[in-house]
Amino acid sequence: MHWTPRAVKAADWQAVSEHLLRAAAVCGEDLRTLCLSSYGGILEAASEVLEPAALIALIPEQGAVTYFVPFVEAAVRRWSAAGIAKRLQQDVHAAALRDRLQA
Repeated sequence: MHWTPRAVKAADWQAVSEHLLRAAAVCGEDLRTLCLSSYGGILEAASEVLEPAALIALIPEQGAVTYFVPFVEAAVRRWSAAGIAKRLQQDVHAAALRDRLQA
């Protein structure tokens, strides 16, 4: 079975990110660097599919909020663009329907 980021639930993103942070806290320097790099990759993938509020929920209590800002910004841009695209599509569809009815 092939997984996609969209198929992963918010709780699963939370579990994976917490696991990586716990591992980074107890590992040696090389593995810690790998865990933190993977954590950034997890946040990047999550920012592509989670709503901004769900992504914000991934920020640990002791997390540096400034680290998360680029990921939250990306999520907001994606969700905002998706909403605009949906509204445009609805407007174009409504205009086309109106034109057909007036013809």
